[in-house]
Amino acid sequence: MAVTVGVPRETFPGERRVAITPRHCDALAKLGASVIVERSAGVQAGFPDDQYAARGARLASRAEVFQAADVIVQVRTLGANPEAGRADLSLLRRGQTVIGFGEPLTAAKECSDLAAAGVSFLAMELMPRITRAGAVVRAYDVRQAVKEQVESVGATFVGLNLEAGTAEDNGGYAKAMDEQFYANRTWSLRPRPCPARRHRYSSRRR
Repeated sequence: MAVTVGVPRETFPGERRVAITPRHCDALAKLGASVIVERSAGVQAGFPDDQYAARGARLASRAEVFQAADVIVQVRTLGANPEAGRADLSLLRRGQTVIGFGEPLTAAKECSDLAAAGVSFLAMELMPRITRAGAVVRAYDVRQAVKEQVESVGATFVGLNLEAGTAEDNGGYAKAMDEQFYANRTWSLRPRPCPARRHRYSSRRR
């Protein structure tokens, strides 16, 4: 059964991007998918409607896009567009899939609203990138509470061994630290050679 991918126009104020460019319509067509695009969805990004039509996409109203699509792709889904994006909740139907940026670690209510509507949500923030494959990602924060968020996206959290009162103010925000602190952190996060590359180098020397 062919899948229909819907591309609505972005409604977040100042957002000029579009989730799919005309060129991507060809790639989706090769996979057996059809594309339906809201009129003017790509204009702010420099892609007029006729470019989508030339690539086989069907142009339609916003309501028609949500009605026809099995998968909705957006740059900013409800979690990343909590005000204007709420108008789309009534257009979604049970069984649809929404893909895009949605701030899943902080927009708990918006994610719950999508789930209550029977919609599957795939957050781009949590999807591994091909360019990240094989890489070692480390990050630090003076607040231990951030450790879980760092590890949730596959990175290694570098502990700083600080007391909570030293690192945070009463509101839970990070405190500014002295220059020596940042110099030490820069050293601990310095780039290190990949173990496989180091092994190849030492083998050549032998």
